[in-house]
Amino acid sequence: MTSSSEAIADFVIQSLSTSEPVVSADWLHVNIRGPNVKVLDASWYMLDEKRNPFQEYQVAHILGALFFDVDGISDRASNLPHMLPKEEAFAAVVSALGIQNKDGLVVYDGKGIFSAAHVWWMFRAFRHDRVWVLDGGLLQWRAIGFDVESGASGDAILNASATSEVVEKVYKGQAIAPIMFQTKYQPHLVWTLEQCLAVLFFIGGFCVGDLYSESNDKTWV
Repeated sequence: MTSSSEAIADFVIQSLSTSEPVVSADWLHVNIRGPNVKVLDASWYMLDEKRNPFQEYQVAHILGALFFDVDGISDRASNLPHMLPKEEAFAAVVSALGIQNKDGLVVYDGKGIFSAAHVWWMFRAFRHDRVWVLDGGLLQWRAIGFDVESGASGDAILNASATSEVVEKVYKGQAIAPIMFQTKYQPHLVWTLEQCLAVLFFIGGFCVGDLYSESNDKTWV
């Protein structure tokens, strides 16, 4: 039986438009303690920035945020970074993080809007539409004066380290814990390199996402 608080929280999430990709820091501050609201720290940095996203997560993150390992949750069959993992691997790792299909997800990063948009797209590519990027990310959250917490619980540390292992097991065909998060791959959200080039050079426009050629080489731009 659904409690009144859960019903209210679900109404709050349902009232958000899935066609809008962002939510404000003010909205998250009001709704962050809802039982069906989960926050993901999806920070990632370029190598020359010499920043470690998980260490920074441990120093300061939004209350209750889970760490989403952009490097680890990727396609192990590709020699390129950050490629979209196969469906089973994504479902397994999201299940391991304790995320459910009923959850509304707010994704942020440490730069404002950078790697968070990639993770937003990953969830959409596997048909979880209840996902939004935090407008302005952690920078905006802290600039307003909203609280952050430091350190990480034992569970958070274990989950962060386990996600990469779960992905590896799926690709090796090894046994994993039961998958609770249901996915459905949306191929129209993943364009081939040839399709993207056609848009760029013959139609005019831009492409953002996981791009691959017919030879199965991929790149993320």
